[in-house]
Order: sequence, then structure tokens, then C-alpha cells
Amino acid sequence: MQYTDAIEELGKLAQALVIEREDELKMFQSIQEERSIKERCAEGVSIHPLKVINTGISFGSYPFLLLGRNKGDDRPTQIQTGSSISLFRTSETETERYKGRVLFADDQQVKVLLFKDDLPEGVREGRWGIDLMFDDRTFDEMAKALNELINTEDRVLMHLRDVILGYKRGQMLPAHQLELPHLNEDQNAALNLCMQSQEVAVIHGPPGTGKTSSLVSVIKQMKKDLPQVLVTAPSNTAVDVLTTRLIQEGLKVVRIGNASKIEESNLDATLDQLIRQHRDFKMIRDFHKRADEMRSMASKYKRNFGHAEREQRKLLFNESKQLRKAAKDQEMAIISSVLDQADVITCTFIGSADWHLKDRRFPCVFVDEAGQGLEPGAWVPILKADKVILAGDPQQLPPTVKSERAEKMGLSVSLIEKVLTRQSDFAILLRRQYRMNERIMGFSSEHFYNNQLIADDSVKDQLLHPDQKALEWIDTAGCGFEESSEHNSSSKSNPEEAALLCRHFEALKASMNGQAMEVGIISPYRAQVKILRDLLKGQEVSIQSVDGFQGQEKEVIYVSLVRSNQQSNIGFLKDYRRMNVALTRARKKLVVIGDSATLGNDPFFSAFLDYAEKNDAYHSAWEWMS
Repeated sequence: MQYTDAIEELGKLAQALVIEREDELKMFQSIQEERSIKERCAEGVSIHPLKVINTGISFGSYPFLLLGRNKGDDRPTQIQTGSSISLFRTSETETERYKGRVLFADDQQVKVLLFKDDLPEGVREGRWGIDLMFDDRTFDEMAKALNELINTEDRVLMHLRDVILGYKRGQMLPAHQLELPHLNEDQNAALNLCMQSQEVAVIHGPPGTGKTSSLVSVIKQMKKDLPQVLVTAPSNTAVDVLTTRLIQEGLKVVRIGNASKIEESNLDATLDQLIRQHRDFKMIRDFHKRADEMRSMASKYKRNFGHAEREQRKLLFNESKQLRKAAKDQEMAIISSVLDQADVITCTFIGSADWHLKDRRFPCVFVDEAGQGLEPGAWVPILKADKVILAGDPQQLPPTVKSERAEKMGLSVSLIEKVLTRQSDFAILLRRQYRMNERIMGFSSEHFYNNQLIADDSVKDQLLHPDQKALEWIDTAGCGFEESSEHNSSSKSNPEEAALLCRHFEALKASMNGQAMEVGIISPYRAQVKILRDLLKGQEVSIQSVDGFQGQEKEVIYVSLVRSNQQSNIGFLKDYRRMNVALTRARKKLVVIGDSATLGNDPFFSAFLDYAEKNDAYHSAWEWMS
């Protein structure tokens, strides 16, 4: 769609965001209000039943509950670390509910922080459950950001906005060309582009090309000339990866965000922890202690007392109030000191709207994993920027948009996609990859990157074993492996395909004669993930959805495609960018299992089948059926 200016384009985007919010809330409410607990658990938005294993006090003096799932209950769930939740316990007469946040979650246990002063009465009695909550704050901050972009009179922000969206031409500053020895040719080109671009630059990093390493090098180099930079990403996981890497590089990093959402290894870098470690923090404790003493003394006066006593009581309360104000002022001074001394501040897109960063501007803001975040989310930190560096790959996981109406209005197009299209001179593609055997890499290179990727010599010919192929397509056509729909869920499964995968896996292990190998199994469908986990329980293998494997890699990757039907309906396997993620996680061996009769009518999968045949990677499932 063509727009006359940035304001018109952003206005349309704001409308799409309103629709996304409305539709997502309706979907959320319909699931929570109209479906049974069993149906909600099948959808992954509830977990029930749960039994209290332990209790205690956690962040901010809030109580926590450690809850255990029933043995064997490993149903996939959308409830993850950091999720806003409602904890409930139902009796014959009422349902108790308490708001909270998930501190930790895995297949067996969930640790929940409750937003209340005390634990519920009889907390260890009965069976508990958790419902995922709709979190409105993200939408609020994105809407505010778009409103500010549309109505701003700040000339710097107006210019930056118009350049990023392609309505003005970006400018390059003259500078000496740098060549760092630990970076390759493209990575050094990206470094120099980021140094010289006046408004915006893009590091386009396909799988395995060292995008994160390149970004960290750019941040470290640019920090030499800048007092401070802001580094953001759409997810806490991505922010924590960068935080860890930047600390390892010797930079002084302050991590902004809710401690319950931050990796434990980064807690020492959080603002809260750095405040507690500050040399003047003892003064805050002393102020609070004296304030409590004054208030306690004032409270000891009886109701019936004379004028002098009333005046004394008034003075004590006033003194307590002044001491608390002094404590607050001291805390604000410490916060300013900690933030001012930081080389790098890291946070999520929405975390950049935190009140601690209010009125702070940054000479450069870095936006990592920019292909995964919604455009309105990316603008939240950019509001604080004089210059922006975007990093990511729009050919991998896309932004999550739940409303078809909003998607048609363009909400699923990320900001990095727009810059790559409209300001292509300000983007560098990292071409050399250091993860995959060349045959594993080849199809993605052809289909997504104009055949530009190059496998480094260190990985080009690597194999799990000299007798093993790097790539296998196992075709289940004609085997009668029909897909099925999980009860009360839209998710698909294919038990026979899962069993075949297990047989192949056992044969692979046998061929390795006890040699250890890292194995991951990916399926786009939650129901298939559950079946595979049941079949391979106790095995040292990671089994996850495509989204769960983003950013990971293994020596061996299996991909179970599931779909097998006479209508050639492949559902959301048509989200080819997610398939790109699945197909690029393996270092030495990739095994893809699917039904060519169903998948072969789709141009993407037809091309993959052709690639497999061309590389002598095609096999029939009948080879493992005996």
C-alpha cells in the first residue's frame, strides 16, 4: 500500500493495532469464559490440577507458591516464565482467585509470585489451577508510541521517523574504515556501516552467520565514542543473551526489567540489585528504620490527651513522613547515579518505557531480533534515539499477529522489513555461516537469501559420522499415516509419523556405537510435541515447537511435519519463515519426515523435495517399516 507520508502510514498502523487488541481480547475472553478447564488446558492457556509443593517469600516481599503438575501431565502450555496469571482454587461454593506472575515453569513445576501481602489460608489444601491473563500494558505502550510519532514536534524525532520509513534519504558520515581481526569481511562492513550511518543501519543476519557476535562487536566499538547506548529486543530471552555477552566483553551493563522475567545469571546486573549494592543504600535503610520508630512512637499516644500531646504526635508523624521522603530522594539519587555510570542499558521494547528511563535520550539505540517484534513495539525504544541500529532476519520467526484483519492491514510487517526494502543501501547481509553443513544450508540459501550464503570451511563438510548423510527426507506417502486433530484443540498430531521418527532415531543411535550426539526434535504442532515427548521420555533429546527452538542449534535435528490428508491441506506449514527456522537448527544432520502426497502440491515443499532428490537425500518411510 502506498502512503503520502509517515503520518498517514503510522495512522493506518495505529488502526491495525486497535483491531489487534480488540480481536486478541475477544479470543482470550472466549477461551477463558466459554470453555471448560479441560478445554483451556488443551489450548495451553490454563494448567490444572496443581498441588502446592512449597511456599515462601520472594521479590518485593511478595509470597510465592511452587506448584507441581500431576505425574505424566506434560501438556504443552503458553504459560511461561514472566507470564501474567490468575491463580485459582475452586470449591463447591466459590472460586478463589489471586493475580500473580510466573517466576519459573517447566514440564513438571510452576513457581508463582502472588501480588498480595500474605499466602492464602489453607494454601496446601485442595487443587489449584492457573489461567493465563491478558496483559494490556504492551498495547498501551505501543499505542502511546505511535501517537507520539504522529503528533511530535521534535525535529530530531520527525527526521529519524521519516528516514526509517523511507520518506527521506539517510545520510552517511565520512569515517576511517575499521577492520577488526575477529570479524569477517561482511561483519566488518556491517560495523563500518553502523559507525558511518547518521540515522539508521541494518545488520541482516541469516541463521548461523554470527549476527549476535557482530552486534556485540558493533556496540562495544561504538561505545568508545558515545557516553551510553540503549540495547533492546522484543523478548526477555533475547535481551538476556545480549546482556550476558556484553558483560563478558567488559562493559558496565544495567538490565532494566521485572526480576521475575530475567535470567538468574543476569540478576546482579539488574537495577534493583545495583541499587542494593550502592555504597549509599544503607542510608535508605536507616531513613526507613527511623521513620518506623517515629510512627511507632506517635501511635502510642492515647485518644484522650491534651494539646501538648497532640502537637507532639503531629510532630512525630511529620518527622516520619519527612524521613520517608528523604529515603525516596536518596533512592532516586542512587538510581540516577547507577544509570549515569552504565555503558549500556538493556531492556525489552516495552521495558524501555519504564519510568526509570523517563526523559532519557540515547545517541544510539540498538534493536535486536527486529524481525520478530511488532513495528509499534520497535518504535517504543526508538522514541529515545538519535540513531538506530536494527539487527535480525525477517526470513525467520515473524511478529505474532493474532487478528486476520490486523494482518491484512500490515501489522505483520516488521520495521526491519520496511528498512530493508526502502533504505537498502543502509543494510548489510551477513553471508558466511558457521553452523551448518553445506547441504543443510543449501535449500534455505536458495529459497530465502538469493543463494548468497556461504558455508565456512570449518563447517562446510562436517558430518555426524563419515557413514552418515547430512540431509535426509523421509517420505511417508502411501504409508497411511493420517493426521488427527487433538480433542478440544485445533492442534494436529500424527502418531504413526512420531513412531517412525522414533524408529529412525533408534537406528541412528545404534549406528553411532555409543558415540554421544546432541539431538533436537521439532514439530510445528503442540499435539505432536506432546506425543514425541511421551514416546521419548527419559531420552537425552530436546523436543520443542519451532518457536521454542529459535536461537538454538543441535548436531542432529529431526523435523516432524505431521500433515497428511487427501485434501493437501497443510495449514500453517505455509508460514515458510517458521520452516526456515526449523530447517536451519542442525549442524551435522537434518532429518525431515513428511508426506509428499500432501506437501508436494505446495510450491515451497515441492522445491524442498526436489532439493532432497538432487542431493541424494530422498528416502521412503518403508525402509524403516519392517
